[in-house]
Amino acid sequence: MRKPHRSFLPALLASLFAATAAPAQGLTPAEVSALGTKYIDPSPATGSSAAVVVGDTPLAHTAQFLPLNRDRTLHGLRDAEAQARKVLEHLAAALKPAETGLPQIAKLNVCLAADEHKAAVQRVVSETFDGKAKPAITYVVGELAHPNAWVAMDAVATTSTPGSRKALHFVNDRLYGGPYATHASILPNGSRVYISGQAVRAGNLADSTRKTMEQLAATLRHLDLDWENVVQIKSFLQPMNETAKAREEITRFFNGRPAPPMVFVEWTSQTPIEIELIVAGGVPDDRAEAVEYITPPGMKASPVFCRVVRINFGKNAYISGLQGSGTTQPEAQVRSIFSDLEYLVRKTGSDMRNLVKATYYVTDAETSAQLNQLRPEFYDPARPPAASKAMVRSLGSPGGSIVVDVIAATKR
Repeated sequence: MRKPHRSFLPALLASLFAATAAPAQGLTPAEVSALGTKYIDPSPATGSSAAVVVGDTPLAHTAQFLPLNRDRTLHGLRDAEAQARKVLEHLAAALKPAETGLPQIAKLNVCLAADEHKAAVQRVVSETFDGKAKPAITYVVGELAHPNAWVAMDAVATTSTPGSRKALHFVNDRLYGGPYATHASILPNGSRVYISGQAVRAGNLADSTRKTMEQLAATLRHLDLDWENVVQIKSFLQPMNETAKAREEITRFFNGRPAPPMVFVEWTSQTPIEIELIVAGGVPDDRAEAVEYITPPGMKASPVFCRVVRINFGKNAYISGLQGSGTTQPEAQVRSIFSDLEYLVRKTGSDMRNLVKATYYVTDAETSAQLNQLRPEFYDPARPPAASKAMVRSLGSPGGSIVVDVIAATKR
């Protein structure tokens, strides 16, 4: 395995262990990082928790992994369980250089090629997370970047490996990837910045990617940050068979340095690509608000989503993807989701005024319109979460037309 692109900062790591020596005696670094994690309403059947609150610890974010061997050949042709096991092996290998692993995963994002694969993948997930540590999970369905892949995943895990104001990137040489691929990055303690999806239509996918990245660069400059602070890049795009073009354009912005972990999700929009960022914000000012809602110059504020949200103080709470239960009617689904969300964020120690990031996956225009109409009933117009909304093929479950994936900040 290659060493991380920055040092492990051993003195800082030693001080972390000194501070936790009494309760952590005899524990591995990964186990230390998970000490403060809280699992809400865990389900053995699904291998997931309704919500997960992480402790005061750095967070490792992975790239999205497909079931590919190191030579990029497909593992487990026409076998969803075999593919899911391979992807989970990749996640474990990606997290290992950051001194963490599968039991420390707080959030798991799963993309499936078809609804019919969910049951098999869920069996593998429930077998893998068979202890008390069960992540929050979101499923979505769409074409993947490899034509015969049925499963793709990315994850967020707790780690005791400290980062810095710049992102700390890791590569595992046993995994597939190119010369500029990064398999995991650390979001350190301190400010955590979530930048809503931005999209600039410029004809084809490559040009749209480049123009969108230029716009994101301006947002980073306004925040006194740059590309070296970026921990993960997530893109919603089409067509998926041109994902390599989007990756190439994104990588150009790092000027020969390894780019952060990337995630690609198909959407059915006419816009070629939308890109969102997770960014390390550095040490917060003690006088700063716990959560800041920011509109950069030249952008219009909205009562239903914020352009940038920065957590200065408070823990991350990850909510599993929420679907409206017992109905196919769009308005009823949306209301049911927000009712469940209010309940869960209270259980995490947060509330609807401290939502940080929301991703809305919808399958039809009517549901999308209902979401737009109803969000003002549930959000403080001065404090809506950063957000992306993606029209997708399906959601992994029959009947539903919307899934909502949320990160909240616990109150200071």
